[in-house]
Amino acid sequence: MLWLKLAWRNTWRHPRRSGLTVAVIAFGVTALVLAWSLFDGSNNQSISTMTGTFTGHVQIHRAGYTDDPSLDLSFAAAEVDSVALSRVPGVLAAAPRLQAPVMVSTEALSRGVLLVGVDPAQERRVTSLHEKVSTGRWLDDKGGGIVVGSSLAKALNVSVGSEIAVLTQGLQGSIGANRFTVAGVYDTGNEMIDGLQAFISLGDARALLSAGDELSTMVVKLDHYDRSDPAVRELARWLGPKLEVKGWRDLLPDVAQKVAFHEWVATIVMFVLFGIVMVGVTNSVLMAALERMREFGTAMALGTRPAYLFLLIVLEAALLGVLGFVIGIAIGGGLVAHLSSQGIDLASHSNALQQMPGLSTTLHPHLSAYRALMIGAGVALVTVGAAVYPAWKIARLSPLAAMRGLAGASGRSRAGRERAAGALLPMLALRNIGRHPVRSALTGFGIAFALAAFVFLGGFVTGYYRQIVENSTGFITGDGQVQHRDYKARLDASLSLDDGPALLARIRDLASVRAASPRVQSPGLVASPKGSEPVQLIGVAPDTERDVTFLYKSIHAGRYLDSARDGEVVLGRKLADRLRVAVGDKVVVMAQDVKGELSSEAFVVVGLFDTGSHSFDETMAQVSLPALQRVLGLADRYSSITFRARDTDEPEAALQAVRALVEQPNATVYSWRDLLPEVVQMNGMFKGSLLLVMLIVFSTISIVIANTVLMSVLERTREFGTLLALGTPGPFIVRLVLLEALMLGGIGALIGTGFGSLMVWVHSITGMSMKAHSMTAIPGTTDVVYPQLSFAVTVPPGVLIPVLMLLVAAYPAWRASRLEPVQAMRAV
Repeated sequence: MLWLKLAWRNTWRHPRRSGLTVAVIAFGVTALVLAWSLFDGSNNQSISTMTGTFTGHVQIHRAGYTDDPSLDLSFAAAEVDSVALSRVPGVLAAAPRLQAPVMVSTEALSRGVLLVGVDPAQERRVTSLHEKVSTGRWLDDKGGGIVVGSSLAKALNVSVGSEIAVLTQGLQGSIGANRFTVAGVYDTGNEMIDGLQAFISLGDARALLSAGDELSTMVVKLDHYDRSDPAVRELARWLGPKLEVKGWRDLLPDVAQKVAFHEWVATIVMFVLFGIVMVGVTNSVLMAALERMREFGTAMALGTRPAYLFLLIVLEAALLGVLGFVIGIAIGGGLVAHLSSQGIDLASHSNALQQMPGLSTTLHPHLSAYRALMIGAGVALVTVGAAVYPAWKIARLSPLAAMRGLAGASGRSRAGRERAAGALLPMLALRNIGRHPVRSALTGFGIAFALAAFVFLGGFVTGYYRQIVENSTGFITGDGQVQHRDYKARLDASLSLDDGPALLARIRDLASVRAASPRVQSPGLVASPKGSEPVQLIGVAPDTERDVTFLYKSIHAGRYLDSARDGEVVLGRKLADRLRVAVGDKVVVMAQDVKGELSSEAFVVVGLFDTGSHSFDETMAQVSLPALQRVLGLADRYSSITFRARDTDEPEAALQAVRALVEQPNATVYSWRDLLPEVVQMNGMFKGSLLLVMLIVFSTISIVIANTVLMSVLERTREFGTLLALGTPGPFIVRLVLLEALMLGGIGALIGTGFGSLMVWVHSITGMSMKAHSMTAIPGTTDVVYPQLSFAVTVPPGVLIPVLMLLVAAYPAWRASRLEPVQAMRAV
């Protein structure tokens, strides 16, 4: 207890220094609390929405079904007793399902969705989808009804009471077709999710798919999603090898990857902040220890063991950590509580949020006890670790040397005997920086470390976004497209361009346009003997398409389309895996033609592409332009004209030229930003996140620097008094202190920027594998990211550091210049 009292007293012998050190820790803790609460709130919302609305926490299938979701891998309902399942620890309820990809259509419109047959009563116990029904009602056992998402209802232009036709492939290659009446429309708050699934009764699904009493899935609800891993192990042991048990991480890989990505980013932020905090605490404790050398020497001469002095210094640092943690967790927790109750409105980024499964436009941050304990452990590790070197240094002193104040200091300054001439100013500044090499090195390291981390993170974000843009425009959109003004919203094949061939020829003649290619697009269904999947069908002219997009470069097996041959299709590799087809196999392409009738044609798979993006490789199929025109009954009409600007970095000139050329009243020219607003908004979120990280990091380093510079000035009070007594003008003292800060900041900035830039350059060549963290729901994201250097993330931060050094050194410099010489020379 005595040592704790001594540590507390010593901590506040210099309240300004201790207060600044506590402020550094508190600021870092507050920043981490806010960052992790935002990430955890986003993750909790995604997991809770998706598991609570659609997937449940655990699902049971026939072995192999997750990798190959085919109706052939169904199982008899008698194989799993839902009542017996509820007796497993952690299981609250279970419900059966039978699901398959289908095409739903009205007289004029069609979409591919996942149709899920459920037991209406049992489904209520497992998911909350029935609570999301905004108009109409939930399903009942009478059958004949269908519940669709709000986005799907809007796309099909249907409402409660409308009829929807459903076409699919059933068991053993049978064709299932039926009409259902819209009983209800659900709304989860995420437009993309609300357009992917539709629900009918289990009896209707079995009749449609010729499935008898078969099931594809048994959905299990747990008391909490965190218990999914032990529940999966227990259920797998109980059910045996014929059935597989999958937790929400396997069922929702995009959500699991988003969670892992957030953990990765938060860990980097924590690593950077705690690195800066450790430098600040080490500097503070080292200065406090060295200025008390005589005190420690006296204590050792009186018989105090070095181990006790070591413990005392560590306790002082630990007290600073505890105070900083308590203040930081109080401020951060209060802010999180306020934001959680009010919610954070993200409506301005709604399109980007649609690409993140389960998120809505209102985010509620969440701070868990686990995160608070984790941050607390980090603070303890950092503060105690920061005290080890100063404590070790003091513990190794001999009593006599300590009492003489010879702990490695370079002796009294001779600055008072030097001429205060401007030419000597840089030499004096450099000498003063070198007088305490450990402290200067720690401060410089903190600056370099923070800046290098920021430059690398900025380079990663820059490369990440540029890659998304390049892939999105290169694989699918081009720099711009000419479409019917209503096509983007309705995706109706009948909404084609007037006089498309003539318009295409005029666009190709524009000087600012490098290439242009016609397209026909339509939602459709691709079926094989083993299954069927909804896709976006794109009919292209292979020869000219190569000049506009580069999907042909991603052919993984086989070859790209040949304009001289008809009846060919190229599929994404993941789509081919789900259909269980290979190069040379035949598939049937089905789509709704311009008359509203279902049309189909057989195609030979000639190539499989692998872009590394789920959003492309699972949802796209390309065929030749004449073939899809024939399927849709479009004759020689186009759905769109895709073009590439001659200057791809500045495509606005080409867009304006095409807009001036298009005179058709029903045609609109879209830039890639119009076609992919989620990518543009994602860039805004990236930049906002980067600016937030920059604010946190640079605010923390500013407090550390302020503490270091202030203590450096205060410990040289006698020296400055001597200079002033010898007639040195006050402005010279100001310039000297500012120059020291500027040099220290400049050196740290150069090293940090150089090292961070080197790391970005190396990874821009080797790439960074994102298989464990990639947000593959974002269009254009691939599993390897190539960071890129940019002016914005290297030069401005590098310039900002010296400016911050000058700003935080201004007060200590002014204070030193205002000292009274006599009082300063008497200072202890």
